[in-house]
Amino acid sequence: MNKYFFMREEVAIVAAVAAVLVTTVIATTVFVGYVSSISCEKQAKKMGVNSDWELLQGCMIEVKPGKWAPLKNYRAI
Repeated sequence: MNKYFFMREEVAIVAAVAAVLVTTVIATTVFVGYVSSISCEKQAKKMGVNSDWELLQGCMIEVKPGKWAPLKNYRAI
């Protein structure tokens, strides 16, 4: 038996665990983004404005044509 056999097996296990963790993080990010996007659309619809959601910017609403602002700075009255 080769003395490096176990090392290759361990590397394969570590790689598999890392792949599962990365996949979980990506799937969670996509799911949270999807839920946040829906929430953004609902809140903007209540206010009667256009909305746009992005991962880094969050929920943005169009306060004037071509001018976007974070939804957290406004509230529906």
